[in-house]
Amino acid sequence: KDPDAFDVFSLASTPPEQWQTYDIDYTVETKDGKPAKVLLTVVHNGIKIHDKVPLRYRAGKFSFQDHGNPVQYRNIWVLPEK
Repeated sequence: KDPDAFDVFSLASTPPEQWQTYDIDYTVETKDGKPAKVLLTVVHNGIKIHDKVPLRYRAGKFSFQDHGNPVQYRNIWVLPEK
């Protein structure tokens, strides 16, 4: 999904070869005790670019993509729901 506001997104990104930060909140809403909807909120370098966006798929895994450019990841934390 494209960012909710491109002008805000462009302000959020740091220059090439500098670290970017992402805080991703992955929430599963339930109905009758079963998973009903997955919502995603993303904060990029301190700016919220997605707010409770429903995902099409409810898979229990995630992955990262690089668009063919060299990418490094560090400090990835997966925390249980509070």
